[in-house]
Amino acid sequence: MQEEMLTFVSLLIIAIISSIVPLIVNKIKIVRIPIVVGEILAGIIIGKSGFNLIHIGSELDFLYEIGLAFLMFLAGLEINLKLLKNDDRELNEKIIRKPTFIGIMYFIICFTLSFSISFLLMKVGVVPDVIIFTLVFCSTAVGIVVPTLKEKGLMNSDYGQMILIAAVISDFATMIMLSVYTSWVNQSSFMDLISIILFIPLFLILSRLSHKFVSHKNVSQLRGSTSQIIVRFSYAILLFFIVISLFMKTEIILGAFLAGFLMSVVSERDGNLFFEKLDAIGYGIFISIFFVLVGAKLDIFELISQGETLVLLPLFVFIIYGVNYVSSIVIRLKYSSLESSAASFILSSRLSLIIAAGAIACKMNIIESSLNSIIILTAVVTCTLSPILFDKLNHVNGNYNKK
Repeated sequence: MQEEMLTFVSLLIIAIISSIVPLIVNKIKIVRIPIVVGEILAGIIIGKSGFNLIHIGSELDFLYEIGLAFLMFLAGLEINLKLLKNDDRELNEKIIRKPTFIGIMYFIICFTLSFSISFLLMKVGVVPDVIIFTLVFCSTAVGIVVPTLKEKGLMNSDYGQMILIAAVISDFATMIMLSVYTSWVNQSSFMDLISIILFIPLFLILSRLSHKFVSHKNVSQLRGSTSQIIVRFSYAILLFFIVISLFMKTEIILGAFLAGFLMSVVSERDGNLFFEKLDAIGYGIFISIFFVLVGAKLDIFELISQGETLVLLPLFVFIIYGVNYVSSIVIRLKYSSLESSAASFILSSRLSLIIAAGAIACKMNIIESSLNSIIILTAVVTCTLSPILFDKLNHVNGNYNKK
């Protein structure tokens, strides 16, 4: 009974904090920070590093996992395949100037540089693992890129599409690599690793069946009111892919991401409130719990006591911005130096994926908790600075290419 009481009191505190944070963040005019960063900072204040008001038991750990899964689900939902299709403007352009080509090449350069730097850092004993830190240095945050582009009115421009495509390719590729790598580290059998490939035919079959389901006239009649059948169906798809992920002995973030991608493929975006409903459920409840708990679990005192570990924070931030800036050379094939620099800044934002990678690596004893804390702080710093730097260059350059 005491344990149950502590859990509900902790959950109440998190709910109150989640309600207050957006109001406080909205009042901060000097530096605009994403709400999720505010939630992490609030979690730090009420967690281990602050007043220690949160009792993290098995129930909150479960909600933490659900929040992470929902975050990956909504990341998959953000992928719009229509952006990858050639339009009339692209058909008349050379391939090296097409947004899709630029996005792919950007990721390849970024991954190569990140792998090389991570390898050198491992050789000198700075980091314990090449792959995990390659993913930390070369991933991006679609959850930061999308709202930033929307706010600037760049989402439907050639320039905005190029940035979004680069972000989507980065997220998707690093997601697959993280899942395969963690399965390998877990000493999964060869058949377990091969079974990940079964996600492809499973995805295609479910896409076809799901499309028939959501487009059926009887289903259309039950979209609203108390039935909310598409929302319920999405929840079932998410849990189905999570169960399949566990069955295949891979991380649930891959299944959650694919579930979101599937629903994005089978759902019409124009005038569809379905996406807003899932955003409301995810960011309104589960994801806010996740980010507050990320901050609550962070132990700043442990970092301070290990000064040599804290030094890695500016190093990681410098590497991330440096890697993305160098990779932006491919963006100069079509856009100006200022536009390329701005794109590299917003693509340097890190959030959900590196936090997920750090949490998984810590759970698997690949990295220590102090190093995981540095990864979280790196995400906080980059996803706070990146939109600000992008905004500054946006004002300097005026209106970007909005063809």
